Amino acid sequence: MGRDPGFARYFLVSGTYGTNGYRNAAPEERQRLVGIEIGVHFSEVRHGLGVPEKALWGGILYLFFDSIRLPYAAIGVRYDLNHHQWFGPTASGRTSFPQAGSR
Repeated sequence: MGRDPGFARYFLVSGTYGTNGYRNAAPEERQRLVGIEIGVHFSEVRHGLGVPEKALWGGILYLFFDSIRLPYAAIGVRYDLNHHQWFGPTASGRTSFPQAGSR
């Protein structure tokens, strides 16, 4: 964008979509969730710390963090399209899925 992002370079913003309960819950308990998350950009953190990509250990770190999403490294809000209800803040896509018969 032609500007220095400053401290914001260490964060990622993402749109999300997920479902809960479609495999084994009653139709009225199912959730379709859309949302937005802000998480840690581990590749940029490593770069900022000066981890050498050419060294074996640095290359392994880059490969790992570029391939795997760490749980609870993002926080966001979600909207349940089926029940018109907001959830948040939530960590890494987790929502309070209702127990059978609780609605």
